Amino acid sequence: MKNTNGTFNGQVANGDSDVYASDQGAPIAPLYVQHKVYSRQFNCGKFCEGSFPGHLKAPVQYGDTVANLVSYFSVRHYLPFQRSCEIFSHIFNIPIGEGSISNLVQDTADKLYPYYLHIKDQVENSNALDADETGAKINWKKGWFWTWQDR
Repeated sequence: MKNTNGTFNGQVANGDSDVYASDQGAPIAPLYVQHKVYSRQFNCGKFCEGSFPGHLKAPVQYGDTVANLVSYFSVRHYLPFQRSCEIFSHIFNIPIGEGSISNLVQDTADKLYPYYLHIKDQVENSNALDADETGAKINWKKGWFWTWQDR
């Protein structure tokens, strides 16, 4: 990637030379915001309390990176919610509960549902399909995953 401002890692490039850097990928920077509402009772006895903005569902809001990682850990790596909580706490220093993880996975599933329907439609209308069946434990009982793909 060409550096356009003439600096590279805090050093100025000399003359007409171009400075290039290799991109090793974006750092993982999960974001969460904790909102607080304050209240106060004044000497006159009047009580005042703030309120959350209407678009907030909860006092703590998690950004897209957290939601994406939660879904990735859960769906791709089958990581239990409790272990995901530990990872976010120990590695990212982000407190998150199992209920929030469940909600984030469901929110991601809801966002992806239109894509699921499109893929389902493509498979149903395909002339040729490949199929696979894989066994798995679901709540300690044997269950099955089926996949289909068109050619």
